[in-house]
Amino acid sequence: MNEAIKPLGYLGDYPWDEWEQAAKKRGMERTLASLGRDVIRDADQHNWAPPLRNLCDEASLMKLLTQAPFLGRRICEILLETDGLRVAFPEDDKRSADMIRLLGFGGGY
Repeated sequence: MNEAIKPLGYLGDYPWDEWEQAAKKRGMERTLASLGRDVIRDADQHNWAPPLRNLCDEASLMKLLTQAPFLGRRICEILLETDGLRVAFPEDDKRSADMIRLLGFGGGY
């Protein structure tokens, strides 16, 4: 795909895109920066609970991922896997469609 041509409906860089670029410029490993971008985007777009949105704001997440990258990576993975601690899936080999709703962070919907 030609990088100079923007897809239809593209309005410009989003805050999470700008955060990812800034993280890479600061020397953050690219997959970690991409993971951070996804967390910032999902926290905003999925309207995660206020405590999680505070954890996932740009400055807090940058600090976490630069100072504790292994812990930060796992926290980000868990937040994405559970949509901000709202839901989880059973850990069996059947890949059941049953969802476990996690109360306290908006999972009771």
